[in-house]
Formats: sequence, C-alpha cells, structure tokens
Amino acid sequence: MYDLQSPKPAKRTGCFTKLLQGLMVAIVGIVIIAGIALVIPKSVIESARRDSATATAKASIAAKSEEKIAFVSTSTPLPANTLGPLPTSTNTSVPTSTPLPTKTPLPTSTPTKTSTSTITPTPTDTPLPTKTPLPTATLSPEDTFNAALSKSLGEGNRGVKRIFSVEFTPVAILIRWAINDNLTENMAKTGARMDISEILTAIHNSGLPYQFVVLTGTFSATDKFGKTSEVMVMRLNYSHDTIENINWQDEFFAKYGLQENVYALADEPSVSPMFLDSQ
Repeated sequence: MYDLQSPKPAKRTGCFTKLLQGLMVAIVGIVIIAGIALVIPKSVIESARRDSATATAKASIAAKSEEKIAFVSTSTPLPANTLGPLPTSTNTSVPTSTPLPTKTPLPTSTPTKTSTSTITPTPTDTPLPTKTPLPTATLSPEDTFNAALSKSLGEGNRGVKRIFSVEFTPVAILIRWAINDNLTENMAKTGARMDISEILTAIHNSGLPYQFVVLTGTFSATDKFGKTSEVMVMRLNYSHDTIENINWQDEFFAKYGLQENVYALADEPSVSPMFLDSQ
C-alpha cells in the first residue's frame, strides 16, 4: 500500500525532448561556425592552413634528421680485450653531404656589333684663289716726265700728234710739239705761250739733270705755191740756270706771269712773226 502522504515522483523527460534539444544545440553550433567562416577571410584560413602544413613538414624533417644522427652516432661496443683497455671511440659525425654544384649560368650572348658608320662630312669647295694683281712697273724719271708733260699739254685739235718727240741727251732735253689752232690768231698765239709755260714747269718739277733745254714748236703753214704743211714756227733755248732762276714759289707768277715772258726769258729765242704780238 502506498503512503498517501509521500510526495509524488517527478515526471521524467522523454527521449524525444532530449533529441530535440541536442538538435537545437547542433544547429546553433553550425550557425556560429558559419558566421565565423563569413567573418574570417578565406585568405587568412588558407594562410593558417599553409603555416600548419609547413610546421608539420619541418617537424617531420627534424625528427628524421635526429633519428639518422642518433643511428650514426651510436657505435657498436668492441669485444673485451685482454691486452688492456681499448681507446675510447670518438663519435665521428657523418660529414654533411656536399651540396650539388649550382648550375653555371649559360653565358649571355654577346651583342653583335652594330655597324656605326660615321658620316664623313662633304668637303666644302675650296674657293678659287684670287688673281694676284700684276706688279705695276716702276716708271723711270723720263717716263714720269713724259706722262706729266702729256697731261699738261692735253690733246691736239689739228689732226696731228700733240707731242712729236722728247729726247734726253747727257746735256740737254729736246722737245718738239704741235701748237693747237684756235678761233683767232691772237688766241692761237696765247695758246702757244701757255704751252711753253707748261713745258718749263714740267721740266722744273721733274728733277731731271740737264744743262739746257731746246723747245721746237710747229704749226701748219701755206707756202706761196698754196701747199699746206707742218712747219717749225719757233725754236727756244733755255739754260738750266735760267729755268731755275724763275720765281717758282710765286704761284701766281708761275701760272700767269710766266706765259707772258716765255720769249723774253729764252737764252736764244727764234719765233716766227705769225706768233709774235703785233707792234
């Protein structure tokens, strides 16, 4: 018989309830793991996996190395020697394996020489040499005098040579010239005196040596037969002293006064009446 006053035993949970609780715990755990997997990047997980694999490989290599060394270092004891104690054997470690020689790198191909042809500059045209002027001939004092005399007398106007001849002797200068024509007789006479003045000036300026000068003037004349020819109309001789005594420093007299006195200054004058002034 049961005691009515004793407490009632607690109800036991059924097996289905416990199974349901375990399933719930598993689901929660899966959810948590999935969340962690989403939070942690795959690269971190892979890195952790690689580190774990590397550590395991290193530990395995180290264990194998220790076994080899322990195997080599243990020496087999020699049998007992009645002659005396044998020398203790020294554990000789196995020499480390000589590393294989590294592959010698193949020689790099020497670059082929590129043809560097230098461009030779085109030579510039050498300028043609300039023509060297021919040296001017040095004029002699006589040639210098002739040039000055021709310039002073100028050109003729009668179709004959203005200066017929100029001769230089050891003692004299001989000059033969043609007197120019003019509009009137008086103008022709004046022109003749001007010619003599120019000749005496050229002789003085030349510096030529002489003792006397002979001047012969010519002009065209018609004879009694009506023939016209070039004839001598005056001949004048001047000594060196006479010419040098002229006042050449007085430019006015040398240019204008001398021509009025050329006949009077002559040492030996001989003048045709046609060139003398009318009295």
